[in-house]
Amino acid sequence: MHGHRVARMAPGAAPPATQSQAPCLSGCIDARRYAFRTIIPSRPAKRTRIHFRLCMGQVRAAARAVEAEVVGGAQDGEEGSWDEGGDDDADMDPEKAQPDPEAFPLPQAYQQTLRRSLTLGGIGLHTGEYAYVRVRPALAGEGRYFVRVPPGTNAGRFVVEEPEPRTLEDLDIDAPEDDPYEDERSEVFFEWLAARGAGYEGNLDDFSEEHGKDFEALFNKEDALDDSTLPDEEVQARGAHEAWVPACIASASAASAHHTKLQREDVSILSPEALLSTLEACGIDNARIEIEGGSEVPVIDGSAMGWAVELRSVGVRPCGPQSTRAVWLSPPQPLTVGDGDAFITFYPGDVMKLTAGVEFEAPAIGRQWHTWSPDQDEHFRYEVAPARRCFDSPEEVEALTQEGLLRGGADFVALVAQGQDWYDDSLLRFPVDDSEAARHAIQSLLGVLALAALPGSRALPLGHTVMYRAGLPLQLEFARALRRELTRLAAETGAEVGGW
Repeated sequence: MHGHRVARMAPGAAPPATQSQAPCLSGCIDARRYAFRTIIPSRPAKRTRIHFRLCMGQVRAAARAVEAEVVGGAQDGEEGSWDEGGDDDADMDPEKAQPDPEAFPLPQAYQQTLRRSLTLGGIGLHTGEYAYVRVRPALAGEGRYFVRVPPGTNAGRFVVEEPEPRTLEDLDIDAPEDDPYEDERSEVFFEWLAARGAGYEGNLDDFSEEHGKDFEALFNKEDALDDSTLPDEEVQARGAHEAWVPACIASASAASAHHTKLQREDVSILSPEALLSTLEACGIDNARIEIEGGSEVPVIDGSAMGWAVELRSVGVRPCGPQSTRAVWLSPPQPLTVGDGDAFITFYPGDVMKLTAGVEFEAPAIGRQWHTWSPDQDEHFRYEVAPARRCFDSPEEVEALTQEGLLRGGADFVALVAQGQDWYDDSLLRFPVDDSEAARHAIQSLLGVLALAALPGSRALPLGHTVMYRAGLPLQLEFARALRRELTRLAAETGAEVGGW
């Protein structure tokens, strides 16, 4: 079990030393502050729970939010559907929309932003540079964009921790054995995972009901973070002279085969995929993302789960009195790009799905396929966000290091295969169906597709997007094709969208 010693930084204090010269995937990073409470073990027969500590300015409240998160089904009222609009003004009116502190954020028919800002810090995986990222509310129609801010702007909002074993009592968290439903909750979850691997298509709610389980008792929500009484954070509009870059495909290029670069004039942002995938999946159409220090979004623990957990804790809201209905355009015809046997194809349909197929040389990974539907499956936070990137072997990792990549990070930010085995199989979060590499591919694709969104709108089209062995350059090519189609549809329909 992992815990932490907390050392608070004074505003403007220098960040910890980076690992720019550290060996690849080894060195100190602040990812272990996260914790993601999961009951997925390295081996299904041994139910291990992994705890990390969320660490920000509101450490105690954030820890309560994470401790309340249990891997498993969505909460009541979370159908996981993307609202297509309609004529029900009561459902569409942003002024009548009331935030549900227990609900996981989802796209809506109106534009959304954050209720309050969240701040995370850590080391960039490829640059080894330390950066602070603060995601703030934005106005309707501004879209998602990054702003370079001066040193000391947000550093004081973050708490630096060093990994150190501690007990749950040290963290002021009730021990798991105090929970009378813990064993049964774990049992139901693993039964559901096994059933999914055998072809069962229902979600955890369906499975629990079919097996006579009291879902309310087993997956209680009593500690869900409820800050609904706190005022919404005031929006800071983008300044005319700020150094900024839009999170759009026109600004994007492949910095390498493994990470994206956003560039506008002298402002560059690296590796935004995990953050953008979370914002897209959770319906954050508009966000001001301030970055301080390094130019790379921190790797955290190698997944998108930190962003998903924190986003839920700060809340989502309509974009205020300036809110307009979110524009959701979807190509009416198939769209495809390819390179050899690698391809990405979109098929129009009535259900939104993302399917990813990957193929690795290491038998431990091999060929994997996974499909995730925000309309039908569990929330992004459970199905996609926890997945980490995978590497074929330690030799591949070393080769990337020799190319000048992987300068920062720790052993737990990636899964490294060794033939039939794993360098560290305790890091696996989806060991039952052996799908972590494919799930991470969906996460990466969603982050790239988010770049195709028109300002104040969503990008993921209605239908089935299938990807097989498509690397980052091909994903960017598909996002450009999708953006061209969305721009054409906006012109044809007269949709009011921004001009990025």
